[in-house]
Amino acid sequence: MSVSAACGPLARRAVFLLAMAFAALPAMAQGTTTERVRDLTRGLEDAQTALAAGDYTLAYARYLAASRDGNGLADFTLGLFHRMGWGRARDEVGACKWFGRAAAVNLPAAQHFYGDCLRDGTGGEARPAEAAQWYQRAVDQGYAAALCPLGALVFDGHGVPESQARGLALCTQAAESGDLSAHSTLAGLLMRRSPPDRAGAIAWLTRAAQRDDPAAQLELGTLLATDKDASAETLDTAAWWIEHAASSGYLPAYLPLAKLYFGAGRTADGGRPSAERLAKSYMWLAALKQRGAEWPVSDDAGKLMDEILAIMPASWRPELDRKVSEHVAQRTENRAH
Repeated sequence: MSVSAACGPLARRAVFLLAMAFAALPAMAQGTTTERVRDLTRGLEDAQTALAAGDYTLAYARYLAASRDGNGLADFTLGLFHRMGWGRARDEVGACKWFGRAAAVNLPAAQHFYGDCLRDGTGGEARPAEAAQWYQRAVDQGYAAALCPLGALVFDGHGVPESQARGLALCTQAAESGDLSAHSTLAGLLMRRSPPDRAGAIAWLTRAAQRDDPAAQLELGTLLATDKDASAETLDTAAWWIEHAASSGYLPAYLPLAKLYFGAGRTADGGRPSAERLAKSYMWLAALKQRGAEWPVSDDAGKLMDEILAIMPASWRPELDRKVSEHVAQRTENRAH
């Protein structure tokens, strides 16, 4: 199998992230922006061709050579190599070093990512005040994706003066610009304000979920399911959203969905789940295991599987296992294309 065939999805992700970097260039006069793109890409044609083809060894070497000549886009791309694990083990600390170099030459996407590094303390102590400065520099260049990370720091007063109102305003601006990750962050902030704005959080998560964001689908389903007064209809809606995320192959949704089907499917007197919900609970746990997750994923997962197997007829397993294998094979095929 060729390197290109084996790494096609990662190559497409590389192209997407680089396109994001270009889209983040300052909203200046068209001619000036065009010149800057030319400056950034000058000498990178061969590196970009190798990256798009999935030849990560050759691409890395060519970007490294361009970095030595002071190319900030090359620095940013080398950071992506380390963060995404393109042809190498993932290395967040190494990625942050490259993002810092690219941030210093005013690439807004790199300023955002470097701000994340400083906020999270990757490779050292967290420095939220410096993170806020880098986010602000990216925002000042018209880079909307840095608005909500900055807003979250402002909301909590981490490294900057605290203002829940301004933090929410910044995150709302990002969400309204179409930044899907901001929808989930904004929902979390709305649930933490006093009093919590549950309806607002659900509304923002729904907008992201409807755009096929699996993380938002899981968060929305979880929020609906954890309402202590949730009706059977609400629990069905929660399961529908989480299953939508799981069906797309979003691994973090598998275990919560299995728990929801097993727990929400019980009768009012604490009896067994319905046959359909019991089967679905088993299948999502089995799929989690088949997809290579270390088993048990948690004590809860192991105990839940034991409870399921104690009451599920053994005669069900061959057919259910066949469906699980089909799901896992489909996810594998999708990743390969």
